[in-house]
Order: sequence, then C-alpha cells, then structure tokens
Amino acid sequence: MVALTMEVGRFAELQGGDHQFAVLVDYRPGDSKGVILQHPLFDKLIGRQGKLPDRFQNYRLHADDLPPELPGPMTNYRDPLAADREGEEYRGRWLTYVEPVAVPGQQNGWLVIVQEAYDTAIGSTLDQLKAGLLRRGLTALGLVVLLMASLWWFATRLNVKY
Repeated sequence: MVALTMEVGRFAELQGGDHQFAVLVDYRPGDSKGVILQHPLFDKLIGRQGKLPDRFQNYRLHADDLPPELPGPMTNYRDPLAADREGEEYRGRWLTYVEPVAVPGQQNGWLVIVQEAYDTAIGSTLDQLKAGLLRRGLTALGLVVLLMASLWWFATRLNVKY
C-alpha cells in the first residue's frame, strides 16, 4: 500500500494576488462528493477562530457547477462558499479552469479549480472598450449630423431654380 500525504492548506499558492486562487475539491463518488477541501476562506476562518465551522461540510460543488468536459474553463462560475455569511468577498462572477489532480499511476478523484475574479481579469477591460466605442460612436454621429446640416444649409442657400 502506498499513501500520499500533503498539507491541504499549502496545496497551491498562486502569484495572481487576492483575486486569483486555487480551490481543492473532493469529487470522488460517495457521501463526500463535492466537498471543498481547501479554499482561501478556510484559512481566514481558521486564523480567526482556530477551527473551521462545521457548516462548511454542507457547501458542495455539484455537477452543474463544472464545465461539461474536464479539464476545462468556465466563464460564469459562482463560488459555492459565497452563500455563507462569511463568503461575501467570493460573491460575483469568476473565470475558472477546472483540472483533475494528477497523481502518477492513479486517479484520486480530486479537482483543482483556479479562480480569478471576472472584473479583475476581463470586466474592467470590457468596460473601457464599451466606453471608448460609445465615445467614438457619438463623435461619428455628431459629425454625420453636422455634415447633413451643412449640406442642408448649402442647398437652401443655393436656391437653384430649374
């Protein structure tokens, strides 16, 4: 028998800042399917309270929360821990990539989900793009109106009679 031991709290540390992190999920068939094993909220609560409240066993990842094929990305992921009263900072839209955890020679049924806040990754860029397009569109509309008004003015001044 071979065993693998790891400190779950040190599973993955990303360099992406506060808006990017990894979550470890037990996705083996059985009673614990979907249980979140590691999440940054756990570290905060354990640091503040000394232990993780029992209610976190009730928050699970469901098949509907995952992409149709693994590994795979998701563009509108909702973090299950956002439903908790302590999970306010995890509410909102996330970009994710879900990948099974690979252990050479075996499948362990764990998933790692790398999450990045949508607004940080894409949202602000899209907002800037929308604002730029709106400015350019209004400028173009103004120029067309000015051109049409100028042509109308010249046409009425010529007062050509045939």
